[in-house]
Amino acid sequence: MDARGRPVELPQAGGRAVTPLVRGGQPVAVLVHRAELLDDAALLEDVGAAASLALEHERLQAEARGQLERLRASRARTVEAGDAARRRLERDLHDGAQQRLVVLSFALRLLHARVGGDAAGRVEAAEAELRRALHELRELARGIYPAVLVDEGLATALEALAESGPAPIVIAPLPGGRFDPGVEAAVYFLVAEVARRGPMRVRACRSDDRLLVEVDGAGDLDGDIVDLEDRIGALDGTLVVSRTTVRAEIPCGS
Repeated sequence: MDARGRPVELPQAGGRAVTPLVRGGQPVAVLVHRAELLDDAALLEDVGAAASLALEHERLQAEARGQLERLRASRARTVEAGDAARRRLERDLHDGAQQRLVVLSFALRLLHARVGGDAAGRVEAAEAELRRALHELRELARGIYPAVLVDEGLATALEALAESGPAPIVIAPLPGGRFDPGVEAAVYFLVAEVARRGPMRVRACRSDDRLLVEVDGAGDLDGDIVDLEDRIGALDGTLVVSRTTVRAEIPCGS
């Protein structure tokens, strides 16, 4: 077969000859050439050596590409497993601890209505503390893996982040429709990480089969982008960080 994997009929006559290239006692390729070149053994030996070197180069390149693909697949599995664990933890917090705190809050309100004096004041203080704990738990669950990202998509999740985030976020119109969950998670956590450092502006557009994201106003991300690089790299994307700007380019399908 040829370099593209297509079958090749070797010539049997017509002034053409076939010389095998052997490595380790096994034929690895053949040279098809003019029959009269068989009379020039030195030339055939030189050409065979050059062809063998080219084959070895291609083999090493193929091995390198295979290793890179295995690395990318491994990173993808790691990210997917981490996101699955995040979603389970978010559900456990929402359906378990958060619901129990809501029930306890309701019980305290009932108790507050039945007692008076100092006891009522203590119950009211306990209610306030419980409300703060419930709010912090909801913020924690949202930071682990926001349910809105799964249910409503990237645009809605970023809008929610802009409303409740630690710093002002200006979001330019985003491409419509849903993307692969991994792509949406990569962009969301990129924006969330940068948002921890101050006000910012987010722009995104779709170019053919790639999603281009630019975040302006980023603070110093040195040493804090390994997880982001792994997440985006697992999608065969790229992340470029300058002094105040972060740019990501992620394949997103046609």
